[in-house]
Amino acid sequence: MSANWKASRELVRFEPDEWQLILRGGHKVGIIRRQVYGRETWFRAVTWASEPRDRQLVGYARTLDAAATALWLHQFGKNRD
Repeated sequence: MSANWKASRELVRFEPDEWQLILRGGHKVGIIRRQVYGRETWFRAVTWASEPRDRQLVGYARTLDAAATALWLHQFGKNRD
């Protein structure tokens, strides 16, 4: 695996403020939504489940890249390298 690999490269944008972390082969890891509060932007990461009530909050991050990394670590427990 390349040292330059990032979880955020696996993101697919579905809405202007929503991305899904989908691996090759179609495995869905989670959903990230951008949320703006006043002047602050946060990215909310949740695990994938077809029913919203079955999703688990992974956390909030200040950047899309950090949210994608959090989803990856939550799912797989370590870096991809």
